Amino acid sequence: MKKIQAQIRKKILLITGILLVGITLGIFWFLGVRIEHVRSLIQYFSGSPELSVEETAELHTWLKENAVHLNTLETGSGFDDMQPLKAVIGDARIVALGEAAHCNGSFSRVKHRMVEFLVNEMDFTVFAIEATFPGALELNDYILTGDGDPERALGALVYAAWNTEEILAMVKWMCQYNSTHEKKIKFYGFDVRVAGGSAEAVYNYLRKINGSHDFDKLLSVLMNPWTADQFRKSPKEEKYSAKEEIETLITYLENNKPVLNQKTPSEQNILEHKQWSLAVKHARVLLQYIEFRSLLPSRSKATDFRDKGMAENVRWLVDYEKGAKIILWAANAHVLTTRGSGCMGDYLRRAFGKDMVVFGLLNNRNSAGLLPDDTDQDLGAPKRSVEALLAEAGLDMAVVNLRSLPKGAVSKYFNAPRKTGPIAYLLPSAYDAILFIESTVTAIQAKGGSIRETVERLPEASNLDFEEIEDGRLRDWQIQSGRSRVEYQTTGSHEQPYKGATCGMIKRVPGKAFGEACGNITQSLKADDFRGQTIQFNAAVRAVNGIAYLWLSIDARNAPNIFRQEIITSDKWQKYSISAKVPQEAFRISYGLAYVGQGAAFIDDVTIGNSIQF
Repeated sequence: MKKIQAQIRKKILLITGILLVGITLGIFWFLGVRIEHVRSLIQYFSGSPELSVEETAELHTWLKENAVHLNTLETGSGFDDMQPLKAVIGDARIVALGEAAHCNGSFSRVKHRMVEFLVNEMDFTVFAIEATFPGALELNDYILTGDGDPERALGALVYAAWNTEEILAMVKWMCQYNSTHEKKIKFYGFDVRVAGGSAEAVYNYLRKINGSHDFDKLLSVLMNPWTADQFRKSPKEEKYSAKEEIETLITYLENNKPVLNQKTPSEQNILEHKQWSLAVKHARVLLQYIEFRSLLPSRSKATDFRDKGMAENVRWLVDYEKGAKIILWAANAHVLTTRGSGCMGDYLRRAFGKDMVVFGLLNNRNSAGLLPDDTDQDLGAPKRSVEALLAEAGLDMAVVNLRSLPKGAVSKYFNAPRKTGPIAYLLPSAYDAILFIESTVTAIQAKGGSIRETVERLPEASNLDFEEIEDGRLRDWQIQSGRSRVEYQTTGSHEQPYKGATCGMIKRVPGKAFGEACGNITQSLKADDFRGQTIQFNAAVRAVNGIAYLWLSIDARNAPNIFRQEIITSDKWQKYSISAKVPQEAFRISYGLAYVGQGAAFIDDVTIGNSIQF
């Protein structure tokens, strides 16, 4: 009997252990932690071999003597100290530059210097970044022509991580380089997360070739930044329908491929073929965007889909820019090549092998870089980390080649999982080289780009007649979208107000426009006083050379959010009214005016309040 009970206990313990492992892996999967990361952590905590004092000294000596020591982060400093990097890179066609963290000014500066070196010394001409594909093409237009404001052009990338003075300096350098060199630098993006500009590009291509109008309605929704945002909140059925329509669009474009004369193609024939190829790619990016934003069941699936999509976009770029040498710029977590990790670098390593060289960027300390005695100074990476080891070896700014490690202490250290950041990696399988900076500073935010503010909930509605202006801005009204700051001016206007001396105005900033942006002002209230009632939002609105959207939104906990809007195209003042029932679960009520166009929209005489009890 006791023997049977012991066997039962063993089986229960075994089943419990399996369940715990399964639950743990399920949590990691849900949180987007890849299996390779879990495996590395298990290996790390199960005991990577530690070095003796003598072995540590041997490793330190090898690092000091064999690392490529950089003299400065600054561009325009010559390339004498960087010449040994040619042996690290060799004849590779792709160089990927990672970074342990975005918005790190020192990483951006040293990567800018690497770009300068690769362009001037190694004939690289294509640059691609972890950013929106259509937005980067707009920035490329600025880099090639110098037409427009560089800060507005930089904003086309959308991501706040790239909206820094350091990236802006690189963009300006690229533009200046192109103005004095026959062989131009081209700028691309390879991410899947924003794609409204791709809808516009496909729409314009179809009009250019007198193509089908069957896709106009969906493309018009996706190319309008306001309606595209509403599309993301639409029911799953609508998103699946949109996915099927984009797949049909891709088939239509592929069936209407221009014939390329293989023997003696004319310049026009080659141009038409490239335009077609680009249009098909824009359509495929749209498909990626819809699936990534709307149809994936979990964060883990979305993470894997994104990296795979970015790899597909890079492979397309290699084919599209035939023969060109390409620089990739992204986070370490995207460029690392660990087999089975599902990262972009993993897919690209399988496709290009040693024709791609990957640099992981690491640092030991970071500070805000405001004052020499900055209290935000990071005291350094954990003692057992790779970053701490490189600092202990006396490296300041240096590149460590991981492709040819000698036997002994060096191989013993690097050929075991070592912790860098929150994850333990087998570094030679993740990167070909490490670019290490002992102490870094945070990037400086540029004036333009995707700056966002938290929308505060007011206790009651305020400045509804728009008569109160503070520092050129409408008091108690907030600019909701960061891109609005660059592409639209939002303030009071004395030009034909509906009532009183001033009305609210959203006006497109003069000059060449870049990126996907809509002007939008909003005010938010606490929902406490409106629960269980019908709220009514009234306003006088007019729109000139564009489309305005008067909107009302109610956010609720554990209940569907409510959204209502009125579309305005008339340039004459008209009164509009929106009403909605406020559920008991509501916590915030927001309302405002959005505008998309090249002119201006005006709002005045707002009232917001209870309507009918229910």
